[in-house]
Amino acid sequence: MTWNKLQAVALDRDKRVSVVKGIANALFYMHHDCSQPIINRDLSSNNVLLDSNWVAHLSDFGTARLLMPDS
Repeated sequence: MTWNKLQAVALDRDKRVSVVKGIANALFYMHHDCSQPIINRDLSSNNVLLDSNWVAHLSDFGTARLLMPDS
């Protein structure tokens, strides 16, 4: 797929649910499974990238913070 041929695609319910689950799983991983938890602080639809299989990936960690063990 090339960028000049991209078209808007309506996401059906199953794809939307899959995207939301992907975002939730990414946040859970960042908050609970990283050796030092990461708080994104800038989650928006602009910062969710979808690959060709509609898998969600989080981006833009410019305002992210590491959660210190004593906080």
